[in-house]
Amino acid sequence: MKLLTSPNYKHVDNTLSDNNDIPIASKEIQQYVYKILDYNSHYGETKKPPNLNWSPYGLIGEPTMYPRYKDSQTCYCPSVASGGNEYFIVMFEKPVLVKSLKIYETLGAGAVCKISAVKINSLRSISFKKPYNILNNNYNNNHLNNNNEEEEYNVYLKEKEEQLKEEEEEQQLIEGTLENPLTIEDREINRKILNKLEWITLWKGNKTSGHTTARIFSPTLFTQTSDTSITTTRIEEDNYIFTNIIKIDLDLNNEWSEFDAIKLIGIAFPEMIDDIDGKLKNSYLEIFKKEEYCDISLIHEKSGFEVKAHCGLLASRSLIFKQKIDELMLYCNNNNCRKEIVMNIEDDISFECLKVILEFLYCNSVDITMEEIIPISLFAQKYELNDLLKYCGEVLYISLTYNNIVKFLKKSKELKLTNLYDAILKCMKDNCDLISKKKEIIQELSFEEKRFIENKL
Repeated sequence: MKLLTSPNYKHVDNTLSDNNDIPIASKEIQQYVYKILDYNSHYGETKKPPNLNWSPYGLIGEPTMYPRYKDSQTCYCPSVASGGNEYFIVMFEKPVLVKSLKIYETLGAGAVCKISAVKINSLRSISFKKPYNILNNNYNNNHLNNNNEEEEYNVYLKEKEEQLKEEEEEQQLIEGTLENPLTIEDREINRKILNKLEWITLWKGNKTSGHTTARIFSPTLFTQTSDTSITTTRIEEDNYIFTNIIKIDLDLNNEWSEFDAIKLIGIAFPEMIDDIDGKLKNSYLEIFKKEEYCDISLIHEKSGFEVKAHCGLLASRSLIFKQKIDELMLYCNNNNCRKEIVMNIEDDISFECLKVILEFLYCNSVDITMEEIIPISLFAQKYELNDLLKYCGEVLYISLTYNNIVKFLKKSKELKLTNLYDAILKCMKDNCDLISKKKEIIQELSFEEKRFIENKL
């Protein structure tokens, strides 16, 4: 598993400040444990051969014992009945903004003393940022004034890409299941990775005893329970914890404790559906990045940088590109030019955005940030890249928040970007009940837009 990501969630530095930063199309979901990442021990682990009964893999999926209060080999049970060093770390399939957690205890209930979560950097706008874009943004512009600016820039990119690749390889969590249980070595690898991450305490309290029935333990999150187990105090100012990794610490009650399942309830951000064949997509991406068998160089006028591509592919994706390529090939044939043709890109667009566009033309999907979505849409509109226009609209739809929707509405109308404008109206219409409560948004809409959203057209 790539560390802390699902297919469309990437690490970014933004954090959520309030509910208005949550994408409007987000939905509340409930999910059970998907994989096991680490644990201290389980009953029967030291037997020979090792016994997977009472292992933490019994936590995966929906409850199998609850509401019965009895011993079961399908539940997780630590190897000891007393002490405070036991824990287990579980992973859920989708990262969410945590709202609540339910722990199904079916024997010796009351041992949970702490609940923690890995804090994934929250996504203000579903920022799909890919490595070379991040690198370009971090590059010191002063370097570009040197004589060998292009060569130095490319060396910088290569070094940083290698560094990112090494870091990514170091951050590969190993997922455990009943069919593929974690070895001791696997757990050690996971611990080294997990210990480097930012952990947030969701709840902290004292163990309780005397329970004679199964229970679903669901404490108020972001609080600490006092010794009396009555009053609570705040322990975290940040209520917006985006995660899919939870750790449960136990302080055992001198009795065997068993756990049947864990349910995580939270807000899941919308995702892009990538229906492109993975192998084919990766093959085209590799051809593009390695610049294999290229026959055209696109020169970015503003920076002077160039990126290589394939005439046939560009021509097949855009009639405008085809016309330009035909003209250049005719000129080259008439003037006995070099084999590779050169096309100047004079448009007001960054070099980074140009590479994003080209990657989309090769793969039909790409990582796009909210900052890039308008300039890319303008370029796509000019070059009649209809698939890219549609894709930008889909990215915007899942990325709109109450804080940015008015800005994008005004900008899309001003620039006549119908792909973005239609996506905004669709998002408003699909979430009409929510939008109607936001007066600051409604007052910015025209009469026709209001009617459309209210399904009166």
